[in-house]
Amino acid sequence: MHTPLPQLVAELNTYRPAVVIGYASTIQLLTAEREAGRLHIDPVLVEPAGETMTSVDTDRIAAALEAAPATV
Repeated sequence: MHTPLPQLVAELNTYRPAVVIGYASTIQLLTAEREAGRLHIDPVLVEPAGETMTSVDTDRIAAALEAAPATV
């Protein structure tokens, strides 16, 4: 991720995407931002990719973003 996290969060809050696709580690950072009350998006689909995640990771993402992460 090359965009500073505060800038990415601000841009996502402005755009409010319905779908979020990205590296699992970036999705986890966004999950933490949502838990902290700084990220205000309501995606219908979250698709972490490129990295291994545990069921704890996917459960946390699902709870915070209120969308079950897609798995392949």
